Amino acid sequence: MLLLLVQGKLSNLTVEERFAFNVSLRMFTRSIVIQRRVEDLQLGVESYKKRLNLTKPDTYRSDLKRR
Repeated sequence: MLLLLVQGKLSNLTVEERFAFNVSLRMFTRSIVIQRRVEDLQLGVESYKKRLNLTKPDTYRSDLKRR
């Protein structure tokens, strides 16, 4: 945003339009950062599961007799 202002690319916009553009740009950037952090967290959880060798517990026991 600052770079565009310095280069004079936003000189045709009003102050309100610049403010709205700045807010939109920050929200977009924040959403990308959050998305990447979520992806990193998901990969970390998968790696942790693999390291612990977590599997679903065996809930069916064939050796139990019915009463």
